[in-house]
Amino acid sequence: MEAHNEARARGEETGRDQIYAAALRLFARLGYDGTTTEMIASAAGVDRGEVMAAGGRTGVYRGLLERFSQEQCRMLERVAAQIAPDADWRRALIDRALDFYLQHLEELAVWQQRALSDAADMTDLEQLYQEPIRRKAAQLLGGDPTNDPAFQMLFSVFTWCLAGFATRGISQPDGSTLGPGDPRAQAVFRGYMAELLERLCPQ
Repeated sequence: MEAHNEARARGEETGRDQIYAAALRLFARLGYDGTTTEMIASAAGVDRGEVMAAGGRTGVYRGLLERFSQEQCRMLERVAAQIAPDADWRRALIDRALDFYLQHLEELAVWQQRALSDAADMTDLEQLYQEPIRRKAAQLLGGDPTNDPAFQMLFSVFTWCLAGFATRGISQPDGSTLGPGDPRAQAVFRGYMAELLERLCPQ
């Protein structure tokens, strides 16, 4: 019986992961408002009841944001443990953060949708899922997210650039676009962010 329960739990977890992965793709492309429970079920290859058991459209959306928030906090904690005490913390942190965020472009696209008034009836999302990241980054960098305008602008510019790159890539002179998943686009973006940081935080 115990083995059966463990297998069932693993199956439920796998099913939930499928639902979350499918929902993430949809929310990144269509936003919360443009996605239905039925669309999530179809994309995940499950029935509607399984999506409802995972929290429905709203529960899955909030669950994705919570997971991403927790992953970001863990990333910052790893960075804090790995960067040498005598290193340039701002540059080292942003370089490591780029490594992380370039692997989470869909999650960034979900937040970009939010910036366009997606899920506008949920007024607590930023406080619940973004403010913890801001405060942890401020703690690591020694900034004050409430009273330090320089930190506020550095954090905002970094997130604006990431969100824009995640959703639009880099426009080319011939009208084409280098998508955010293209290694060439990522190399150009990383180089630009390094140059921008040098201008914002000169030694």
